[in-house]
Amino acid sequence: MKRLLQLTLVLLITAGLTSIANAQSADINASADVQAPISVTGESDLTFGNIIQGNSKTVGYHETNAGRFLVTGTGSSNVSISFSALPSNLTDGSGNNLPITYDTAWDDATSVTSGGGTTFTASSGDSFNLPTDGDFSVFVGGTADASASPPAGNYEGTITLTASYN
Repeated sequence: MKRLLQLTLVLLITAGLTSIANAQSADINASADVQAPISVTGESDLTFGNIIQGNSKTVGYHETNAGRFLVTGTGSSNVSISFSALPSNLTDGSGNNLPITYDTAWDDATSVTSGGGTTFTASSGDSFNLPTDGDFSVFVGGTADASASPPAGNYEGTITLTASYN
């Protein structure tokens, strides 16, 4: 009887160990990449200079007096850009308007003359990957139309570029 009890005890322990020995486990890691906030800085104004009444003047996005924004974020991230303010008229503060159109805007990692940029219609915006260093420039050109001979004066408007991670 003692022998039977010992044998039963050994069988029970062995059965319990077998169940434990068959259990499996695995680990996974949890991770997150925290990105620096994206920033947009106005680097230079779109400047038409003097326009004679009855004429229009065009500044190409590749010219030195084109507007320029600098977008900075986490390198290689996909970013959407759009103009949240793109006035159709410059105003003189007295209610007079000078119509303005934006033919194209251009984005490039270094400068407008280095090549490799992408043209897009300013009113539609664009989506692109930031270069590995995270800096990207957006150049804006357009045409100011004084053909309707608005009164002489200083006309201004604000162009606002918005950028966000996709």
